[in-house]
Amino acid sequence: MEQWIVVALVCPLFWALSNIVDKIGMDHAIETPQQFMFLLSQFYTVVFVGWLMVTGIGGSLSLLAVLVGALLFVLYYLYAVVLNDEDITSVIAVHQIEPFFVMLLALVLYSRLPTGREVLGFILIIVGIHWFTSWRTDTASTRKPLISLRSTGLLVASALIGAIATIVSDVALTDMRVMDIAGQSALGYGGSGLIALSIKKYRARSFHAGRIGLLKKAGLVFLAGVFDLLGYVSFYKALNISDKPAMVSAVSSIHPIYVFILSATLSQAFPNLMREDNGGGKFSRKAIGSLIVLLGVMAVS
Repeated sequence: MEQWIVVALVCPLFWALSNIVDKIGMDHAIETPQQFMFLLSQFYTVVFVGWLMVTGIGGSLSLLAVLVGALLFVLYYLYAVVLNDEDITSVIAVHQIEPFFVMLLALVLYSRLPTGREVLGFILIIVGIHWFTSWRTDTASTRKPLISLRSTGLLVASALIGAIATIVSDVALTDMRVMDIAGQSALGYGGSGLIALSIKKYRARSFHAGRIGLLKKAGLVFLAGVFDLLGYVSFYKALNISDKPAMVSAVSSIHPIYVFILSATLSQAFPNLMREDNGGGKFSRKAIGSLIVLLGVMAVS
């Protein structure tokens, strides 16, 4: 197995841990998606300051790296809005449409056609996503998807933005070190969070006062941010040692399997901590959808 595949399989594990902490935070501490994003942008501001202290101000600043951070802010805002209403397993599975957008962008920019096996893998990932969004029967008269069409639309938009960020990262890595792009993209993320505060409704919901203390909220979000950052460092490393950005993105799509296993385990062991609706046949349907996505990942790797 190639080295980039191993690294690309590690990064979604960190992301899965981040997603689990995100969901716990949204269910038990964070009042609004905007509050979640405000705290997460502060985490990345701290990351940028830390990177700056290590590297010094003398280093050149890459606008591409800053753009990556700004794109990731928008991506995670859409993700947070959906996560507030949906199960984490369904959210992450649908978001795996991102490799398709990466493939399309790679076709345009690099003129690289995918192999038959890679196309099969992409198709399987799409089928797995469809499995989550298709209609299922609750009762004789009620039909309901595992995730709403509105949430699916927001996640598709988020995935498209993520694909653009992947391509921009791949371009930036031709002249930058992995840690430099991670540090400088944190500036774009944190800066976007500050700019968003200029929007009155966003600002009001960011500072929404609730019964949960700020320290607990910040602790959960910062913990999620650490896992998220480790995931992106691994992802940039995989991009850096591979010439196949679409394939790196596709292999990282094993993400839903990690999320499914972690969420199912925690919801059974600690039902008051992890809220995941697995009743009425949903557990088996999520398991099958996650398995189909995994087969797609195996096909492209």
